[in-house]
Amino acid sequence: MSKKVKIYTTPICPNCEMAKKFFKKKDIEYEEIDIFEDKEKAKEMVEKSGQKRVPVIEIDGEVFSGFNKKEIEKTLEK
Repeated sequence: MSKKVKIYTTPICPNCEMAKKFFKKKDIEYEEIDIFEDKEKAKEMVEKSGQKRVPVIEIDGEVFSGFNKKEIEKTLEK
């Protein structure tokens, strides 16, 4: 069963790029949300995570602030 993945990003975020490459390598589809372009989505991200920094990654409703590869891999294995 595939997981629903969202990545809140900005165009100048190296950790966002690492996260996107990780999901592509694992062949996991994700929705990228550029909070630089969409201020409403930026507010949504802060409400979900309590953070203003990117990336914020949401996997089936579970929210991660930053790109913590080990935690994300554990969640994907569930």
